[in-house]
Amino acid sequence: MTGLLAGLATTPQETLRLAGPFLYAEAQRPVMAMTGKDVPMHVSIEGKTYDTGAQEVLSEPWLRGRMVGLFERVAIGLILGCGAAIAGLWLTKDKRQRKAAAELADRYISGTQLVSSQTLAKATTNPDDPAPLFIGSVPIPRGFETRHFELDGSTGSGKTTAMRQMLDGIEARGEPAIVYDISGTFVAQYYNPVRGDIILSPFDARGAYWNLFDEIQHPADAARLARYLINETGDRDRDVWLETARILVANILRQLWEEQRGTPTALIEALQYMTSEELGRWLAHTSSARTFAQDAERATASVLFMLAKAVNLLMFLRAEPEPGPGATSFSFATFFRSLDKHKGGTRAPWIFVPRKEDYFEAVKPLMALWLECAASATLALPPSNTRRLWFVLDEFPDLPRVDNMTRLLPQGRQFGAAVILTFQTIGQMRSRYGEQDAQAILGNCNTKLFLQLSDTESRERASATIGKVEVEIQTVSGVMDTKTRKPQITVSSRREVRPAVMESQFRLPPGRGYLLLPDGLPVARITLSTGHITARGAPKATAFEAIDSAKTFWGKKDRQNAVCDEAALEKASPKTAQKPTSTIHPQTTRDRGPV
Repeated sequence: MTGLLAGLATTPQETLRLAGPFLYAEAQRPVMAMTGKDVPMHVSIEGKTYDTGAQEVLSEPWLRGRMVGLFERVAIGLILGCGAAIAGLWLTKDKRQRKAAAELADRYISGTQLVSSQTLAKATTNPDDPAPLFIGSVPIPRGFETRHFELDGSTGSGKTTAMRQMLDGIEARGEPAIVYDISGTFVAQYYNPVRGDIILSPFDARGAYWNLFDEIQHPADAARLARYLINETGDRDRDVWLETARILVANILRQLWEEQRGTPTALIEALQYMTSEELGRWLAHTSSARTFAQDAERATASVLFMLAKAVNLLMFLRAEPEPGPGATSFSFATFFRSLDKHKGGTRAPWIFVPRKEDYFEAVKPLMALWLECAASATLALPPSNTRRLWFVLDEFPDLPRVDNMTRLLPQGRQFGAAVILTFQTIGQMRSRYGEQDAQAILGNCNTKLFLQLSDTESRERASATIGKVEVEIQTVSGVMDTKTRKPQITVSSRREVRPAVMESQFRLPPGRGYLLLPDGLPVARITLSTGHITARGAPKATAFEAIDSAKTFWGKKDRQNAVCDEAALEKASPKTAQKPTSTIHPQTTRDRGPV
């Protein structure tokens, strides 16, 4: 129609007026053929009326030429109009299909809403925040950071990609972080000694010297340290003596700390070389006194055998600080108290706890102890609304249980703690922390990224965590009218409550996931990009530098021989020759243990 109108609009008015008489004359052809007579007509041309006949009108060359031009314009207009109509239908096909699909799509009523990452990004963008952290293309509001993050996904699903994107943002903002690194990737990419970064690893040449006595601010701290020095064996018969051995180690720690002889060397000597008689006299005033009673020799031996676990851990430690100016011992308490001074553009240092897979089983209780100390030091800080202290814990359930995590997540917000933890399956968390504590830890992670999940249990949990949605479902049905033999289409609707994301939908390709934010925000389908990894470039540091074993307690052979000789001399002295009993009366001078 548009093409026809365009053709008519470009034709002179006189030609359009003559088109009527010409078409009338054309219609008289059958009449003239039957009668053999011309049909009279009146034709107006340029305001003058002429009496003529149909045959003369049809045979007039001037008029016929005008009509041919008119019909050509109309034909071209129709062709162009039809072409435009066909092109328009083709170009709007997708839009019409989307509209039709939208009309028949399930209508959201209530519950969890599923949106695109672009829609969620618009909802979380804050123009007043110049440097938000991102997960995919979605900026994370600052207020969500201290409500912690949970990243779930099987191997290769994209957890490290998301963590590196967040670490890039943390580094750019100059905020401190403690990073548990399972592969050395984070050390290689982010370790910066100029910034004052610390590596805690018994096997890395760059590792800091750590004296566990520096973490004791109160006698109660000794019990917390002892819990990790004497860890569970998994053997129920042997673990009967576990708590007694922990109490003994805690009392030894307290005693050395009280006597101002708190060094790893003194602790190793006490644990490894002191006899039961010597320990009984030295700790006679403590809760371990009954451990060394005369009628409990077998129990005493079982407890003392457990001390070898603590010695094994301590022997991996660096024996002394690296020589040079400013060589000191690293302390979590001191480190965390000094973080608030990093303001006004100065970048706070990071702590790396890298895992060396070859030796992981030997020292994983030590790594858990370091994280425990970090959590305790954080909870000991004064409250702050502006502080940020990041805990980045990759494959968190691989470590032994870190007790203070059940306190850090619910209470750490007021101290500025922000925790990012990852795991592969929910079964790992439940196996390590138990059903209730695992739920308490993960329940306090308000931002959750669910990536590719390989096991049914994890997928079902993810689906249940995201929640359900109530929708109105449009249904179309067709029947044949038996009377008219014509089809009848009926559109009806019904309401249904179902999972917003079904369990099977978590069988995702790598880099794809669902992002769940708190405060009633919708859930978004997101795609992780590796652009930030490419932009960062090659590693800035080596992932691992092997330490000279001579710098550890294992390498101090001369020290061990000297201690053995000293212990032998002490046994031969008159002071220690007396037979110890469980009823030793308090002496004026308390036995001071190893010297």
